[in-house]
Amino acid sequence: MIEIEKGKIKDLSQRIGVSERFAELLIRRGFDDVESANAFLYPSRDALEDPFRLTGMREAADRIRAAIDGGEKIVVYGDYDCDGITATAILVDYLSSVGADVDYFIPNRFDTGYGLSTETLEEIAERISPDLIVTVDCGVSSVSEAEYAIEVLGIDLVVTDHHILPDVLPDTVVVNPRLDPTSASTDLCGAGVAYKLVTALGGEAASWKYIEIAAIGTIADVVPLTRENRLIASLGIKKIRSREPINKGLRMLIEAAGCRREELTASDVGFYISPRINALGRIEECSEVVTLFTTEEYVVLQGLIEKLDRVNELRKSLVERELAEAIEMMKDYDLIAHKVIMLCDPKWNAGVLGLVAGRLKDRFHRPVVLLTGEDELRGSCRSPEGVDMVATLKAAESVLMKYGGHSRAAGLSVERANVIAARDLMDAYLERTCSNEVFSRSESYDLDLSPEEVTLSFADEVSLFEPTGAGNPAPKFRFDSAVAPLAPFGTGAHAKCRLWREGEIVAFRQAPLAEAIASGATFDLVCNLSKNVFNNRATAQMCVREVFPRELTLRADDPSLFNRYLRSNLYKEEPCASTAIEASRLADALYDDDFCTQFIAFSNENADLVRRDPVLASKVRKCAYGSNDDNPWNEVIFAPEDDAHLGYKRIVLLDTPLSTGYAARLVKNTGAELFVVKDRYPFADFFRRADLSADAIGRTFEGIRRFLFAGGRAISPLDLMRKVEPNDVAFLLRFYVLYESGSIAIGQNFSLSPSTLRDHSASTLYLRTLALKKRL
Repeated sequence: MIEIEKGKIKDLSQRIGVSERFAELLIRRGFDDVESANAFLYPSRDALEDPFRLTGMREAADRIRAAIDGGEKIVVYGDYDCDGITATAILVDYLSSVGADVDYFIPNRFDTGYGLSTETLEEIAERISPDLIVTVDCGVSSVSEAEYAIEVLGIDLVVTDHHILPDVLPDTVVVNPRLDPTSASTDLCGAGVAYKLVTALGGEAASWKYIEIAAIGTIADVVPLTRENRLIASLGIKKIRSREPINKGLRMLIEAAGCRREELTASDVGFYISPRINALGRIEECSEVVTLFTTEEYVVLQGLIEKLDRVNELRKSLVERELAEAIEMMKDYDLIAHKVIMLCDPKWNAGVLGLVAGRLKDRFHRPVVLLTGEDELRGSCRSPEGVDMVATLKAAESVLMKYGGHSRAAGLSVERANVIAARDLMDAYLERTCSNEVFSRSESYDLDLSPEEVTLSFADEVSLFEPTGAGNPAPKFRFDSAVAPLAPFGTGAHAKCRLWREGEIVAFRQAPLAEAIASGATFDLVCNLSKNVFNNRATAQMCVREVFPRELTLRADDPSLFNRYLRSNLYKEEPCASTAIEASRLADALYDDDFCTQFIAFSNENADLVRRDPVLASKVRKCAYGSNDDNPWNEVIFAPEDDAHLGYKRIVLLDTPLSTGYAARLVKNTGAELFVVKDRYPFADFFRRADLSADAIGRTFEGIRRFLFAGGRAISPLDLMRKVEPNDVAFLLRFYVLYESGSIAIGQNFSLSPSTLRDHSASTLYLRTLALKKRL
């Protein structure tokens, strides 16, 4: 991290009235003087750019005014996503308010697809007979369609769009902020362009009515929240939070989504508001959603919002189902041969493919293309940072029917016969232009923080970065796990700890992280900071977003890994196709590539078989604990979670299992080729010393029963051990023997129910452990 002069930090801090740490954060984000810092922190209506700064805006406004004055029929042609819906609503409502004869048209995703087409233009001409069509959020690539509308159908056309410019523009009035790269508005979305068009037509006072709707479209379309976009998003959110009247449909939607209007954030828009607006267009025809923002009728709005809620639940279930199906396909997908993930299923719903592709992209950190259809396939694409999705598609344009979009999200059409050729061309492009490091998370953050710097006042300052999102991510802070002794809480799935005075650090769904820290591992914890209020008590909360290992040399005497190893041996015995391998021949199990071989370890001693071998260490790029939330690099993973293996073609068990159940489960769930190192049983001292006599097992059973009858509660076997027999690690072994033999039942959230002490020889773990003790 580049060092910043202390005097510069202090000067900015004093001149704008913020802490020095916050001043340093601003400088690192590029706001290094009073003017730029204040403009960023305190967005103002006065800072909105003149709409006529955009090429074509004056001509567009003049043609629309002429249509209004002449009583011509106007059709606003939009799109079926949240950006297109909000853009359509803004322009339709304004034109209606000034007496224009206006209608609108939203294409059907499943019939005609995105943008202008001769079919939809003919439908509009026949059904509505317009004199003028104004597009929003589409049209810039529709050269032949524009010509057809003007020359064949005799309909004038004004195009307003924000997508990537084609080599040739339609031969008509075009407003696209990308034509003005030096403008503050160059990154506007479709709703933002519509907002600027209304400003050009009626002035800033007229367009202010729509600022909150433009903000929703801006946040939903994931355009960079900088410059004009930040102004629109920030002013819109501020208006929503204020007592100022806002659009009635939006207000009712916010309430129905369970959000507090006065506390609404950009994250709330992304998670709760825009998915509901998008939902209908992902499932069926969605023109009626425009009504959400253009009517005041309570009954109409209430019925529409209830419908959007129902459809949104259906959308969620479709995403989960198709994601599960895509993950199943990944068992057979070769991530060594292919840099791009391309999957196809004719049964998939085209409306949710982008959401599923985004989930896969996050999991594998690769560009993802998902396709559906029979002969002509339509698809959605998502790519990680560092990979330009449109450029990747362009590399395959010779075999594609159609493509377009943004650098991180795009769509395409391709004939089934050309799918493999398209994938090969994309692979070749990525091979030429992207190093393997692109397909990996990078440890990026804004500042290092120490416990005493995690304060409520600093959290308040950090909140000034809102609204955050693309182009203006929430500030990230690196924290040393050595000063954060995380411990499980709640049901045991999460971890947290108190920090100095007002602060706390929380890791949701990351209980294994607490185990690893307790075992001696150290990590860089990359966190967001916010104020959290619970039971009327405010804390400065650091929420762990990413974890990067510093050192994964774990203590041999820590019970966490022993517990994980025992747990992995509880699966039912099954025949398993695996290859036994000598520890000295581990390199034979490694692919000659950076990806797709995973070494699983439950002990530090056997992990060192890989980490201390110079040949293996040169090809094994990563070491993780619990799970791998990155590309399937060649790696060593300690005590993996159940879903940590997807994408690996070879899996090597460094610790010889006591039974075949775990190995069989790995093969079944991953389809990987499995290797098992021979005679490398871990935790030999624990097993040698373990007392598995009938008396010892009986005492453990009675101790657990007394603990539970006294009202004791535990959240895991480790927690139970510390509360019942804290000085005997063999408690864990006896506990699992009691569980396997049926003496203890384990319910949801680790609720324990002891029955009667049963014959422990019914436990496979018990029998295998006795056999191992004899060998040791």
